[in-house]
Amino acid sequence: MLTPEKIAAAQVEVGSVQSTAMQSQRTIAGRLDYDQERHVAVQSACGGIIVAMRVQPGDDVSAGQVVAVISSPEVGEARAEVRSNLAETRLARTKQEWQAAVCSGVEALAEMIRSGRSPQEITSALEDESLGAFREKLVTAYTRSRLAQKLVDNTRIAADSGAIASSVQQQRESELQAASAALDSVMEQSLFEVQQLCRAATADAQQAQRLVDISLQRLSTLLGPAAVPATVEQFAPHRDEASQESGRDAAAGSMLDAADEGQLSHVDLLAPIAGTVEERNLSTGERVVAGQTLYTVADVSHLWAV
Repeated sequence: MLTPEKIAAAQVEVGSVQSTAMQSQRTIAGRLDYDQERHVAVQSACGGIIVAMRVQPGDDVSAGQVVAVISSPEVGEARAEVRSNLAETRLARTKQEWQAAVCSGVEALAEMIRSGRSPQEITSALEDESLGAFREKLVTAYTRSRLAQKLVDNTRIAADSGAIASSVQQQRESELQAASAALDSVMEQSLFEVQQLCRAATADAQQAQRLVDISLQRLSTLLGPAAVPATVEQFAPHRDEASQESGRDAAAGSMLDAADEGQLSHVDLLAPIAGTVEERNLSTGERVVAGQTLYTVADVSHLWAV
């Protein structure tokens, strides 16, 4: 048994028995590292000249904020191609709508001719319809056919009574057959031609739209994930100036303003995440190549202990 002096010298403490959780502690070497999904490089997908570097190391940025502007001739050419293809598409669609209206009008005219409506009724009913050059062709052929029919009807009684020679009546009937055949031929040819023109206009409009899609895909590839995605709406002739813009919408509006001023080659690079600018590798006026890193942005609110 230890004496009180020995217990005090050994620093032995005596207390009541209690239940408690035991946890071992170890001190080891380690370091804090970035979460790689929150430590992102801002890279340009296209080559060009840096027009503006808008943030500095240590600055806080939000996701979608414009951090740099690049002037890329290749992007300018791609945007010009999209604009040209969109203009061709609008023309092709206008032509398609016109041809569709002409096709509908010609079919209505052919149906009225078959039903034996008078030229005056046809002219009045189809006054506002689009018929193109087919109006004159069909109405002229129909008028000739009706005139030939009227002449035959007027001379039939006289021919039966012998007032006029039967050869005259035969001539009139022969002219009626020729006029009727010419009308049938003109109608068949007109319906075929207008349907072909309508199909061709539709095919042209579809091809024009395909070229727009291809040029937009090429532009999006050149812009890359760090820039504002290319959409048809960005090239619309008019946009709502009173709209409220933020984030990527504001960046898209900036790109549109540049495009309206003829600066089609400008590319806005966006911060991919919210965080702090950790590193800046280039300066305004320097040339950047595709894949080169301009900034590194890190979100230090989440770190790994390794």
